Amino acid sequence: LFTSFVQIDKGESGESLYSYIEEPLRYSTSATDDSAYLCQQGLSLWSALMHNSTTLSPHMVEMFRTNLPSIFRADLVGTDYSELRTTLSLIEGYLILGGLDFVATFGDTLASLFHLTVGRVRPRAAPHAIRPVEVLLLLAGNSSSSPEVMHYLFSSDVMTILIRPCLAALGTLSCNDNAAAVTTYTAIAKHFETHQESDIALVSYLAVCARCMLLDTSFMLKCCRHVLETSSPAPSSSLCAALAAGGDDNVGATLLKGICRLLIEKFDTFGYSKGGTWRRRLSCLALLCLFPSADPDLLDWLPEVLYICDDVLSEAASAEGAQKVSRLGSKLISIADDDEDEDDEGGEECDDPMARARSPLVSQFETYLATDPVMTCSLHAVLVEKVEGLSGVLGEEYLQTQVYNSIDHTTLSRILGNAY
Repeated sequence: LFTSFVQIDKGESGESLYSYIEEPLRYSTSATDDSAYLCQQGLSLWSALMHNSTTLSPHMVEMFRTNLPSIFRADLVGTDYSELRTTLSLIEGYLILGGLDFVATFGDTLASLFHLTVGRVRPRAAPHAIRPVEVLLLLAGNSSSSPEVMHYLFSSDVMTILIRPCLAALGTLSCNDNAAAVTTYTAIAKHFETHQESDIALVSYLAVCARCMLLDTSFMLKCCRHVLETSSPAPSSSLCAALAAGGDDNVGATLLKGICRLLIEKFDTFGYSKGGTWRRRLSCLALLCLFPSADPDLLDWLPEVLYICDDVLSEAASAEGAQKVSRLGSKLISIADDDEDEDDEGGEECDDPMARARSPLVSQFETYLATDPVMTCSLHAVLVEKVEGLSGVLGEEYLQTQVYNSIDHTTLSRILGNAY
């Protein structure tokens, strides 16, 4: 009943009803033995308050300070997927409404919550655990504070938690049958094998890596080196020698190239994740960040990258693609228990899905998405710029004989236009 009242009272930051709901809300989410049986109802009420607010009231800030850490420490949401998903979406909501100022105030608390969730939840909940990190990077991309945000993710070891499973998955790569690359990546994967996670978790981690590459590729190189240097047990001398064959700077580059190869070979898997349209475009732009380059491995992958660009551009030009983009806000935020069972890229919709989905919180999130460079930049213009850069580095003849000849000419004309 209280939850229904809050949903009706949209946009008032919960203040007009807070005096009525404060006692049941605080008690039901207090993480005590006496109140544990009410946790699910309390979280639903808290979520309704969050989704139907336009700002963070002092009451909501105090709830974050006192009750949310207690819920995780008491492990009240560890076994129940619905409660865990709701609790994780609360963290996401606080970041959306509070912005980077909230991170500056509660950075230590957020870091501890990330450590309790990212990489520690069951596969089905992994995408929800990573969404607060994605929101944080989305906020950074819309401000001048991206260096501070990335330093925060580095110093809090959140990036280490995300990158280790990616490196553990390198043993699955085919690398276009490049035997030397497969051998190196298999050795890296073996070193990190205790950090293996499911594909559903992996694509969420890869999306964060792709975002960081877009913001600052050198940051990802730094993170990759740090993950190896701080790994336990220490990497074998043979692995270190193989990674440093091209010099000390090659260590981070080899690890990052492995992550980029995962972006290519796991690209189709993004389509099965919530907000797959956004993540496919994100991974495409991240891969284009690697060019222009004369690196033989990257040039070998270029035809696959161009086919990925074609997929993303074709989707964006379709009516179905436009519909998916219009639903991104509600897809990237957990808003209702029945939303999780709905297929992200299709499936049954209610009669008026946008009316159901666009709570004040979702609307606020959509304002961030609307200015996100991932969605606003011209992918075609970026692609043409990279190809022209390659032509300057390698020469037009090389592109024609070594790259274009391995790609369908209709595809090239479609994605490059007059530049082909």
